[in-house]
Amino acid sequence: MGGRKKRKDWDQVDSLISTIDCNWKEEADWVSIVVKSNRTQVDISMGIEVRVQVPLIELREADKTENGLEGKLRDIIKKLNDYYGKVGY
Repeated sequence: MGGRKKRKDWDQVDSLISTIDCNWKEEADWVSIVVKSNRTQVDISMGIEVRVQVPLIELREADKTENGLEGKLRDIIKKLNDYYGKVGY
């Protein structure tokens, strides 16, 4: 989620971000910096961190295939993109 959010949308922003990180308001000081301010809008830019663990045996097996290790890693990233949206590559 990102972009310019008007004051009328702040409850929706709060609700959505709180499903991801319940401590975000305290960490961002959201109430004092944004809610209690005279602001009518706020620009939000967010990202996520994804950690993937691939068993070593799977990497070794993939390295022996025609597509190799690169193909295996591309497949993993494609599955992440399909599930979460664009995460990279």
